[in-house]
Amino acid sequence: MSMSEESAGRCATLIRKMKKAGLSACLITKPENIHYICGFCGEDSWLVLGRKCRVLITDSRFTEEAGRSAPDFDVHLRRGGIAAETAEILKKVGGRIGFEANHLTVSAHEVLTPKRSKRYQLVAQTGLIEEMRLIKDAGEIAAIRRAISAAEDGLKIALSRTKKGASEAEFAATLDYWMREQGATGAAFPTIVAGEPLSSLPHATPTDARLYVSSTLLVDWGARVGYYNSDLTRVVAWGKVTPRIARIWGVVKAAQREALRTIRAGVSAVRVDAAARRVISQAGFGEFFGHGLGHGVGLEIHEGPTLSPRSKVRLKAGMVVTVEPGIYLPGIGGVRLEDMVLVTARGAEILTTVSRDPHVLGALSRLGK
Repeated sequence: MSMSEESAGRCATLIRKMKKAGLSACLITKPENIHYICGFCGEDSWLVLGRKCRVLITDSRFTEEAGRSAPDFDVHLRRGGIAAETAEILKKVGGRIGFEANHLTVSAHEVLTPKRSKRYQLVAQTGLIEEMRLIKDAGEIAAIRRAISAAEDGLKIALSRTKKGASEAEFAATLDYWMREQGATGAAFPTIVAGEPLSSLPHATPTDARLYVSSTLLVDWGARVGYYNSDLTRVVAWGKVTPRIARIWGVVKAAQREALRTIRAGVSAVRVDAAARRVISQAGFGEFFGHGLGHGVGLEIHEGPTLSPRSKVRLKAGMVVTVEPGIYLPGIGGVRLEDMVLVTARGAEILTTVSRDPHVLGALSRLGK
């Protein structure tokens, strides 16, 4: 499927959703949603899509990019403020105009709101495009697989090239570099590298602490390839692991296994979260698992659906989610195991392949040798 055909299909789906919501057009301001609908990825640009209009509002920096990536859209090159010039376009469109309430700023909304003319009305909308993005098509799944591959290969190389004396921050930088060497356009998010006891912080910041000071290292990393992301977490071990860390590692592994067994199309996200949470609670660590079990990954590193006790989602084939139970013991350390899976009618297809065994990963490094 060409980008033009892909864009046309997504536009048609969104227009049907707009018609159902009683909208004449939508103002799309979130960059990921703009890219999803038309393929454009420039900065400071908006999109107006209606039954009779397809207008990309950008500036002269992106003239060539707009023509290349969004050939089916009329391009408006603005000279002034984007909100003011978009308001003039909306006057021509008229009717009920949906806008992304979770993204448009208050100041932009004030400029867009008609002061005298009643030709159009702004209508707050949430999730119209995000609902479409929940289900990944074949091209998106292939892109996510490439992002996973770059992340996994990057970790293996980074471990093999890390020597005793390296710090957490140095290892994070090395990992980011080798992900790029494997085809990533960059890290999907700031790489997390934490030894004990700071591994009890789910989003710890890499420090100048030497890697071999602790027996394990929690690494949460991901690659961005093109426009799609990956997100993984592993524990790397060298030498003898402390009994407490070894204990919670076993519990986390069992919790993830139960969650993976539960996943399939038609199952509620709450049920999947509960499967993992039950294992951790029964082992006596329930109070030390405070975050949701997982989240969707795609154009954004955190997107729908969420796997949590509060989720209202029922899983569908084509969703790509993380499954990442964890136990975090303050002052001692933490363990998290995170894989990415594709939801299918039969179950969970695990997309990640790098070893989950901390000692296998530790053996790849030169630490302690």
